[in-house]
Amino acid sequence: MRRFLNLTNNTEIPCVAPKDITLSSFVEKVVNDYLDCKHKFNIMVLIIPSVILCVITLTLGILGYIYRWHIRYWAFLVRLYLTRKGKIRTSAKTGYTNYQYDAFVSYCSHDRYFVMRLMRMLENHEPYLKLCVYERDFQVGSIISESVLEHIAKSRKTLLIVSNSYAKSYWCNWESQIAEHHRLFFENPNGDCVDESIVVIKLGPISDVHLNPTLKYLLKTRIYLQWDSDDDKQKVFWQKLRQFLTPPKPELVESTKV
Repeated sequence: MRRFLNLTNNTEIPCVAPKDITLSSFVEKVVNDYLDCKHKFNIMVLIIPSVILCVITLTLGILGYIYRWHIRYWAFLVRLYLTRKGKIRTSAKTGYTNYQYDAFVSYCSHDRYFVMRLMRMLENHEPYLKLCVYERDFQVGSIISESVLEHIAKSRKTLLIVSNSYAKSYWCNWESQIAEHHRLFFENPNGDCVDESIVVIKLGPISDVHLNPTLKYLLKTRIYLQWDSDDDKQKVFWQKLRQFLTPPKPELVESTKV
């Protein structure tokens, strides 16, 4: 090839076509075009993967931000499943030792009237209890999902008002998952597991089709309160509910003077 290039450099051999071009200039053009094309190819090899990686990263970031609470929801599901199966072990975590609320009320907006009655019965009669209801107690302008996490942790109990509408609600299902997470991984001020932190109230019949695994688990493994239209049964209902939600009285330690 070198001998051929030397020959073309020393000898101006005209080309038949295209006209007015010598062989040496033609070969030089071909070589330069080849080198230029190779250089551009190397640049494209670096640019294209970088652009694709940036687009994928940006897309995943946007989707992660939009569906961040869905991702957290499924992370809770996986963690609860692995914990129940004994696949993972977690060290006990200490939650709030000075609770601001006796109970956080998780409910569907369709059952708002029952919740209003619940507030009147529990907050206006002895023993006076303090409930956390998001329509009243959440700060205006705050992110609801973050407020749910915060106020469940600040509540001694979580009260689930389970109805057909509640079971159908994706948001309510997420709240029940958070309550279950609180039950599994938090302790009370005495260092005991908060296994009794969830109180379930069942409003009427609920189709099994709408129950998620957590609600099925809670309804099968713990005693729940059933709301009834009968007046006598309602009296028993309110009595048991107050009993479940009323905080234990502090033990009095007698001191003796010597």
